[in-house]
Amino acid sequence: RQGVRDYVSQAFADEQRIDEVRFGTPVVQGDRACVEYWARFLDDHGTAMTLAGCAMARFDADGRITEARDYWHIEPGRREPHETWGR
Repeated sequence: RQGVRDYVSQAFADEQRIDEVRFGTPVVQGDRACVEYWARFLDDHGTAMTLAGCAMARFDADGRITEARDYWHIEPGRREPHETWGR
C-alpha cells in the first residue's frame, strides 16, 4: 500500500488546482476491470492541461490488485470529452 501512496504522490505532485476529474462507467469482467478518466488542471507553470486515459486492473480473491496497467494522453488546453466518452 505504501508503494501505491508513493506513486500517486509523485505522479500528481506537479498538478495544481485540479479543475475537474471525471470517470467513465467501469467495465468489469471476471477478475478484471477498467475505467476511463478525464481531468483538467493547471500544471506547475500555470498552463491549463487536459489528461485523458484508461486504467486497467486484475484482482485476486481478496480484492487486491495483482496487475495494473494504464495509458494516458496529456495536452495543453481545456478540452471537453467527446459526446460518447465514458460509456
